[in-house]
Amino acid sequence: MLGVLQIFGLHGWEWLIIFFVVLLLFGANKIPEIARNLGRALGEFQKARAEVERELRAGMQEGAAHGVSTPQASQAPPLPATAGERERLLAAAKALGIQVREEASVEELREAIRGAVKPDNPQAGQ
Repeated sequence: MLGVLQIFGLHGWEWLIIFFVVLLLFGANKIPEIARNLGRALGEFQKARAEVERELRAGMQEGAAHGVSTPQASQAPPLPATAGERERLLAAAKALGIQVREEASVEELREAIRGAVKPDNPQAGQ
């Protein structure tokens, strides 16, 4: 039977001993401060990880838009649409002379624009 506090292979009594050692080393007043700092550090780490993931997705999509083939580019999930992005994409498609449906989705608009600006596209730059 697994105990409620069995984490990392340590059981309840072992966690209790670790807690008392930490309490003796740092004192009761420092433990909340240490927990807050640990929480902030974890939050900053998660923000940095999310930013790196966003940059990687953007780089893979940019590479795919320029005809660079990466095995992971096709596996990357599409970026979520931001507020007003559909309208901006629709305006960009019209400015490029791309015929698109008014009810086209954000992904359809992105693909149409990517297809129009690919370097190997003979209509690109006209």
